[in-house]
Amino acid sequence: MNEQFPKQTGYSYREVKDKTPRIFKSGEHPESFYKELWNTITSGETWYGELHNKRKDGKLFWGKTIISPIFNNRGGITNFAGIKEDITNQKILKQKLERSHKLEILGQFAGGIAHDFNNILTVINGYSTLILDSLDKNSMIRDDIKQIKSAGERATALTRQLLMFSKTRIKNQRVVNINREIKNAVKMLKRLIGEDIQLKFKLADRLLNIKADPAQIDQVIMNLAVNSHDAMPYGGMLIISNSNRTVDESFLIRHPDTAPGEYAEVIVKDTGTGMDKVTAERIFEPFFTTKGKEHETGLGLSTVYGIVKQNKGYIEVESEKEKRTSFTILFPVVHETEEKKIKISIKTKIKKTGQYL
Repeated sequence: MNEQFPKQTGYSYREVKDKTPRIFKSGEHPESFYKELWNTITSGETWYGELHNKRKDGKLFWGKTIISPIFNNRGGITNFAGIKEDITNQKILKQKLERSHKLEILGQFAGGIAHDFNNILTVINGYSTLILDSLDKNSMIRDDIKQIKSAGERATALTRQLLMFSKTRIKNQRVVNINREIKNAVKMLKRLIGEDIQLKFKLADRLLNIKADPAQIDQVIMNLAVNSHDAMPYGGMLIISNSNRTVDESFLIRHPDTAPGEYAEVIVKDTGTGMDKVTAERIFEPFFTTKGKEHETGLGLSTVYGIVKQNKGYIEVESEKEKRTSFTILFPVVHETEEKKIKISIKTKIKKTGQYL
């Protein structure tokens, strides 16, 4: 054992003395995997592969591993020697790049479909409006045309959400302070989550401004609040916090789709049912939902992802089954002040002049 062993595993030499390698088993590999490994080394061959192991503190780590048998003078196997390189960071990096690429492709696909559907729906909505305008108020088919128009409008709303996910929607960008947007949304948030859920805020005193569409920032906060509400059917706590954060090289190693610089960080955390790893990896995919088709379209978190990416931001989710879920969002800051809304009041009476023709 060398000095890297306790760093990788969390165990000291004394703690592992006379113990079997089973203490490192993570439960992530099937028994057939270990059987194949054991058959290889006991037959006198060297095994090469990647092991998903467990540290003393319960955290998992990946190791690029070589295990070779050690022989005595008579050719019998006496021991086994192993060399392991910690490749956890590389694995995480690869997984995030693959997920990011997958969502990019889905976004392009969704955007293409949404544009085509939008063109078709424009015709349907336009003609249904024209028909309604031309019909007599007592017409027998008036209610039927209203149903067509209503369905067309709902479909149009869905295409807008798909366009947000595909990052092709035109934004009304201006300098925004997230704290102000959160404070403006407090009443709506309280009505949205109900009385069984406790709402807490931990807002930074001097949060830097960002450049975004204020309506989209509201939509991000509301959609995440709805997601938390659905995860806490029997009540719980929803915490919204923010802070200024500087992204450095160490962060970029684990999050390659982020640029270095200053960010406004927003964290939306709940004490709900949480989700497993497989669900967390798919949570931003359009139409993916765990609540059943009768509840929602599955576009809420996809819309959040699209809005964040439109604004050159970063989003990730961390969750623990039956305990908690936390969404962390980073928006790049701008060193500009908010535009003040100027109210113009015209009190001058306009005198009537001219001639009637």
